[in-house]
Amino acid sequence: MRFAGRVFKVGRMWAIEVPILGVATQGRTKKESFAMIADAIESLVNKPGFAIEVHPGKGDYFEIDFPDQAALTAFLLRRKRTLAGPLVRSRLPPKACFREGVMRIRP
Repeated sequence: MRFAGRVFKVGRMWAIEVPILGVATQGRTKKESFAMIADAIESLVNKPGFAIEVHPGKGDYFEIDFPDQAALTAFLLRRKRTLAGPLVRSRLPPKACFREGVMRIRP
């Protein structure tokens, strides 16, 4: 399985991102930015021996490949949950408050 990304020039730097993972970084050269994105993802996955392979494409397109699909899939799910925020929202009325373990509605 491979994930797509894009690399593009911003001023004198090369910005690089893998949108599905929500990971972005930059480098002074295109080659350095590929190394930086691999390092960023490997650091975030935080599993010994986990390695990312970067496959440059045409233009601003590239792909990342990884032998340990389970580790990256687990990271992807954790990352999506973090970026989405809390899944359970409070169902209390806007003027509700708790005091001494009892919910009271303020007028």
